[in-house]
Order: sequence, then structure tokens, then C-alpha cells
Amino acid sequence: MIEYTRRQYYFDIALAIILPGILCIMMILAFLGHGSTEHDPVYIALTMGASMFISAILPIMRITGKFRAPYWFLFLVTGCLYMHAVSLYLGFYIDLWYWSVIAHSVAGVVVSMIVFTGLSVIQTYTRGVNLGVYPLMFMSVIITIGFGCAWELMEWTVDRLAGQYWMSYSIFDTTDDLLADIVGSIVTNLGLLVLVKTRKMEEVVESINLGEQMRVIGAKWDRKCGLDVEIPERGANTSIEFGKWENMPKEERFSRKKTE
Repeated sequence: MIEYTRRQYYFDIALAIILPGILCIMMILAFLGHGSTEHDPVYIALTMGASMFISAILPIMRITGKFRAPYWFLFLVTGCLYMHAVSLYLGFYIDLWYWSVIAHSVAGVVVSMIVFTGLSVIQTYTRGVNLGVYPLMFMSVIITIGFGCAWELMEWTVDRLAGQYWMSYSIFDTTDDLLADIVGSIVTNLGLLVLVKTRKMEEVVESINLGEQMRVIGAKWDRKCGLDVEIPERGANTSIEFGKWENMPKEERFSRKKTE
């Protein structure tokens, strides 16, 4: 278990105040009519409010010990939120024709990293799931595309219910956004492939600090799969047993091809 210091505790409290606090100020300014004049102030304010709520979740979870995400993960997710929310406030989506493509490419990168990491956590902490890296990459791309489609559907639904064109401008805007999501996802997974080939996957997974929860969840899953494993008690040693990835034959580790 990675040590959680008092300095990190105070730093997380500061993040839980500052990160949503900045967005809260921008939300109030949007309600007062400041910001981009091309967008409805209500739409900008609602976006700021949603981003404010989400940006507070990870620091609060670190403080409570529910999920102590590493700071690179926290700032990656928060940075993506800020990129979308602040650029909407400043009118980049209207003033810069290419901004939507950039924003969705970055979103594709972030979502793919989260999905691939999540799948790798499942792979590491269970014995009933034993996939190679290539299947994980493929699943990561497919899930990211599915998330992008769900997001575009949400935009269309919100606009229809509100009777406005806040997020979904045209079919061409939707297809451009989806293509940007796909490109971002593919580039990210290629980079993750290099990472997995040069660094032990267990080290990457262990940095996510999910050991205690995932040991229990993984053991319960293995029991459902018919494996005779012991479910660890809360507070027990949850360090990862290195070697599951490395001891897999190379053909199995990087593909689903089996060696005889």
C-alpha cells in the first residue's frame, strides 16, 4: 500500500477547494452574462456547474481514502474538464473552427487512458481474466468509441429537450467529433503499447492505489469463475504479486494466439 502523507492530505484539501472554486467563479460570471456572447449564458453556467462538481470528486476521494488516484491521473482528468469548460466560456468553439476537433481528440486520449488502465487493473487483480495486451487495446478503442457515440447522443437529446442548438450543431459536427475521438484513442493505445513493452504492467497498475478494493473484488470474481481463491480481509496485505504479465508467453501477452 502506497503511503499517504500529511502533506498530500493538505494538498488534496487545497485541490478540493481551488479546482472547483475557479469553475464556480466562472459559473457565477456566466450567469451574470459574462463570457462568450455566442452561447446561451444558461448553457455555459450549467456546463461550469457540472465541471465544478466532477472536478471535486477525485480530490475528495483521495481525502476520504476511497480512491487515491495518482496526481498525473487527477490532473489529466481535471485538465480535460477545464479545457472543455473554459474554452466554452471564452468562445473557442465558435471563434476557432478546429477547436472542437482538438478538444475531442484530447477527450479521446483521456478516455482511452482511463479505459485501458481500468482493463489492466482487472487483468492484474483477477485470475479469471487473462487477456493479452492487443485484446485490451482493441477493447479500449471500442469502448472509447462507444463512449463518444453515447456523448454525441446525449448532446442531441439535451438540445432537443431544451429546444436549443447548444452542443449538436449538425451531422458534420457529430462525425468530425467521432473521428477525433477515434484518432485520439488509437494514438493513445499505440503509446500505451510502448509503455507496456518497456515497463512492468503491475508497476503501472499499483500506482493507481486500488489494491485493497481490487484484491477483494478480483477474488470474488475469481470465485464466481469457479477458481478456488481466498477472499482477503479488509486491511490485509494487498500488494500485487508481480509476474502475471511477465510470466505469460510472449505470444499470449501481446495477442490471443496460444502456444502449444
